[in-house]
Amino acid sequence: MIISESLSGNQDTWIHEADPRVKMLFVAAFWAVLLINDNPVILLGVLLFLHLLYGLAGIPGSSILAIWKALLPISLLIPTLWAFFYPGGTPLWDSGWITFSIPGFLYGLMIAGRLVALALTVLLFLYTTGVDEMVLGLVKLRVPYEWGLVISMALHYIPAFQSLYRSILEAQQARGLRVEGNGLHRAKVMMPVFVAMVISILRLADQLAKSLESRAFGASGIQRTFLKEIRFGFADYVYAALIAAISFSLLYLNFNLK
Repeated sequence: MIISESLSGNQDTWIHEADPRVKMLFVAAFWAVLLINDNPVILLGVLLFLHLLYGLAGIPGSSILAIWKALLPISLLIPTLWAFFYPGGTPLWDSGWITFSIPGFLYGLMIAGRLVALALTVLLFLYTTGVDEMVLGLVKLRVPYEWGLVISMALHYIPAFQSLYRSILEAQQARGLRVEGNGLHRAKVMMPVFVAMVISILRLADQLAKSLESRAFGASGIQRTFLKEIRFGFADYVYAALIAAISFSLLYLNFNLK
């Protein structure tokens, strides 16, 4: 839902135009920083920096708000569970068999913030990188083209399947289907929708297989060419150097601000 949501922001920003391999480096470097970091000040700084990049990329606030809404339940659940089951320091409340501590809650809050930052990093890459560019970037990094095609089709058909599900559900409801109840009863009521979805997906898979076969996909001894080409420019080298400098600086601060 978040990824497939249409963006009304500027699609010609320097972040969109950067080489996809630079953005992959950004994701890998910041994931390494976030997974190693245990300093809440650095985590807060990374979160603010990511929101700044979202603004520079022209991504509307509604999309950022949608991300936070999707991640809010787990962001609240993790600190609460951590405070009860992994307490630290002096407990705020102790009933003998269950304990709640503020240090545990704060540490759980940091874990939740780390997960949010990881998600924001990946989603920034997905929001600002076209599927074709992503596949080209992976191929340039020596990833087999077949793997890139699988990723491309997955990203393309996820929103298509969502639209197909809504269309089938609305069509069945127009014929008198009532989606009520929960558990097994709801699953039984939704069976006509599931059957129609499976049939439609099988038809689509058959059409896709025939389309790939007609284009000699996977044939050996053929030099594959691409309609589009990506090359590292001077700006991309600058971006890569800045990413490396920022990442090493954050890691240095993490290990020295104890």
